[in-house]
Amino acid sequence: MILIAYVLLCRDIELACDEKVIKKLDNEQRADYAQALVVCSVNRRMIVACPLAFGEVGVKDRVKSVMNYKKPAFWIIVLAVIACVVVAVCFLTNPAGTALTKWTIDEVDMSAALSDVRSMTVRYNSDSVFCSDGDSNRFIATMDKIRVGHNLISQSRDSNRDHSFTITINDNLHLHFSFDFSEIWVDNGVKPSFSYPITNPETARELMLDFSFTNRGTTEQWFDYLDNPEEMQWDGRMEANIPEFPDATFRWYPERMEVVTEDGITPLYTGMPIWNAYFCDLTGDGLPELCSTISLGSGMIDNRVIIYDYANGASYELSDRGNFDFTLRFNEADGYLYVDKRKYNTDEPLESGRLVFKDGCLQVEGFSSIADEPAKYYLTIGAEGVKSIELSMPNSSGGCENADGSLFKKGARIWLENLDGYADLRGLTITALGENGEIIWTASIPITEGNKGFTHLVNDDWEITNIE
Repeated sequence: MILIAYVLLCRDIELACDEKVIKKLDNEQRADYAQALVVCSVNRRMIVACPLAFGEVGVKDRVKSVMNYKKPAFWIIVLAVIACVVVAVCFLTNPAGTALTKWTIDEVDMSAALSDVRSMTVRYNSDSVFCSDGDSNRFIATMDKIRVGHNLISQSRDSNRDHSFTITINDNLHLHFSFDFSEIWVDNGVKPSFSYPITNPETARELMLDFSFTNRGTTEQWFDYLDNPEEMQWDGRMEANIPEFPDATFRWYPERMEVVTEDGITPLYTGMPIWNAYFCDLTGDGLPELCSTISLGSGMIDNRVIIYDYANGASYELSDRGNFDFTLRFNEADGYLYVDKRKYNTDEPLESGRLVFKDGCLQVEGFSSIADEPAKYYLTIGAEGVKSIELSMPNSSGGCENADGSLFKKGARIWLENLDGYADLRGLTITALGENGEIIWTASIPITEGNKGFTHLVNDDWEITNIE
């Protein structure tokens, strides 16, 4: 095979040389060139390693080629160039890989797993961010731009591999990235997968870090007396300065908010009282708005949310006097402001969601009546040393543990996702296990008519409730 390839190489070299010479010659000159080939084809006794001179290989075919030479048509040249480009793309470049959101690994269909995800936790080294509702959807859109190669790069299933960056989609599905985002492996709660390459690691790193840690809410709390009204300074005042408005001092009294500049004092809004104040850029112009919960009215007093856009001199309000109360709170998990909606003059919660500014007005992302949603239950951990929670109901079973494998802290409140949709706790058996599988606490609620509507269990420091 090597000898045949060598002979063909020599022939191609001679033919290429012939074409280079004769493409600018007329017919008479081509005849002279062909005669030269014949003259040079006399037998020689010397053996050469590579015949690069005239007449060494296939003289008969070369003479015919010279005399019948025609310049290739333009469209043939174009097709040849296209063919070369296609071949280069196919054989000289790396495959783009599969979008992370459409990846299937160890029987885990990522597309199906993400189709009904409601929340996820993103961890980078010791820092972590909780994403919920609209944040999760935007994060999934970011993940769609990350590409995973088809060929595994490691057959290790060690769960201690580098996983500086982890996305926890649910209790049984974790995506682990290496520090440089060149590798990914999956833990589906059964066994860790092999490692696979990320074909666009720089893009993956930029997308993930930008979304997770620089795209967090940028809310700055000034004060908040909602949870502790007895601490309200009814005869006091407070002032705040922020770098975005270096020439302004914001001043709070219980009954009014104003700004002080070299031009004087300008009133912004009033309340009886103004319960809290946060600086948060809701409009996206890079300048924070002043956000507060206020009470207004005489006789019939309602709570409402007011947003003052100092940069543009505009104010926005969420209120429904006599029907509903609205209060503002800061969610430390994601750094955003949330609004709680209650029936007027009661503590009965109706809706809760993230405060956003869209289409020129205030909106609450994820508002939907709690009455129309399936019930959710929460467990307060009543002891130290708890590694995992196991529970069962007549038609389901499951459990939960911390994504990083750490122990639950006493007093921590966790969502019992497996109980979603149950009208009450009849038939529940729940067990808290320690690091070595020992039982730390357990409780059961019999299926009896007397327990119909039972939704609140208190046992020493342990508590299960459907009240958020």
